[in-house]
Amino acid sequence: MKVLHVLVLLLLLSGLKTALAQRTKEVAYDSLTDIHYYNFIGQNHDYNRNSQDGGSHTIAIKGSAFLYNGWPKGHIQLDNGKKLHVHLNYDVMEDNLVVHWEGKEMRVTPTQFWINNREFVKIKDHYFELIHKGKISLVKQHKARLDRIERNGYNDAIKYDFEYFKIEALMLHMENDDLIPIRLNEKYILSRLPEQQKTARAVVRDKNLNLKQMDHLVDLLQALE
Repeated sequence: MKVLHVLVLLLLLSGLKTALAQRTKEVAYDSLTDIHYYNFIGQNHDYNRNSQDGGSHTIAIKGSAFLYNGWPKGHIQLDNGKKLHVHLNYDVMEDNLVVHWEGKEMRVTPTQFWINNREFVKIKDHYFELIHKGKISLVKQHKARLDRIERNGYNDAIKYDFEYFKIEALMLHMENDDLIPIRLNEKYILSRLPEQQKTARAVVRDKNLNLKQMDHLVDLLQALE
């Protein structure tokens, strides 16, 4: 899979100047450690020296900005209601969908797509994984960031330069289109349902729900329909 965050890498790499042109290529991948190795060729202008630097660098990155490794099968909901079955992956850092079609990678912007039976929908121009659909829907937002590994004498054994960190956030999608962040905690969730709080509290008691568990939260939302 190609590097899709060249600009981010350029900004993070220590000592690099303003980039005028750049090229990256994945040259190796260690599946046991999940480390990708990229060859970076840059043409940069050093304003202090007033010179060009076109050196080559090898960069090791642990993890990926994509939800899955490789190109799992999935499908996209087309405007005409039909489903297009393709190999695709969700770039959680850039918040867009990438399709692998006839040997090429293409970014597409459907309103809805599925990967490995996980459904994703667009809400307010961002993609969310749909956990439960109803008057109050439960969705999960996926994000990622790319951090540089800072050497401090204690982590010199680390064999990579950067690492992707994945972040997930649960939210309630209300009928008025509001997105309300939540945590899997009974007191916290009930406080985010002021209009349904009395009924929700009774449902939790009667069904003996543990709102630290996702499936129990879904049970609660279904009971509030």
